[in-house]
Amino acid sequence: MNPMSSSKTASFLQAVQSNRPELIFLVRGKDVSGQRAWYYVLVDRNKRDVFSARNGAASVNLTDYGRILYSGFGENPPRETKEIIARDYGFKE
Repeated sequence: MNPMSSSKTASFLQAVQSNRPELIFLVRGKDVSGQRAWYYVLVDRNKRDVFSARNGAASVNLTDYGRILYSGFGENPPRETKEIIARDYGFKE
């Protein structure tokens, strides 16, 4: 649920500036304990097609495909998190 530290976030954001929306995915599912959860994932460019093809798979280790930017429990991310993702990455649901 915790965002990345602000110094790491600033340099990281600069690195993905030109690829923002097409590499961000909102994944909904269950965590290892079976609790409903959501994850914003920044998928590595070279793994995007493979990640997209796994959509709907029973189990996926998200960190195999990229970096989890934000996560939390429940069906949907809170409004504040959606606003951050839209502002910083240009991703809108």
